[in-house]
Amino acid sequence: MEANNPEPVIIDNSRTPESDGFIFDEDIHDDEGDDTLEREDEEYSELRRTFDENIDDSVALLHYLADAMESQKKHRNPRFLADVKQNTSCALRYARKLQEYEQQINSRSSPNPRTWSSSTPMFFRSRTSNTDLA
Repeated sequence: MEANNPEPVIIDNSRTPESDGFIFDEDIHDDEGDDTLEREDEEYSELRRTFDENIDDSVALLHYLADAMESQKKHRNPRFLADVKQNTSCALRYARKLQEYEQQINSRSSPNPRTWSSSTPMFFRSRTSNTDLA
């Protein structure tokens, strides 16, 4: 009598650098037409394009702010600095939080951050190579 040995199930939770984080239903039923598949593919592409545009716009604004602050440095105007800090305090706190999290992730001596802590940036993927951190 042959034992009923099912094939082992392999679960791979690792993410590749190419993974974009968008969820796409790959379990498309055969009874759905090509039109549905094309529409879902177009929606997926639109989500990715919109996301990329939003990120690029935000990065460009942050670069502009950093350049504007650099150019104001020579004037040493404390009122400008106070105004910038007041208007960007939330973003600066978040940047510090990401920076500390990334340093903790990449440190060999500090313990790993808590996964479900409110102080942990939930959706931030740390850069690990030295070239990314430069």
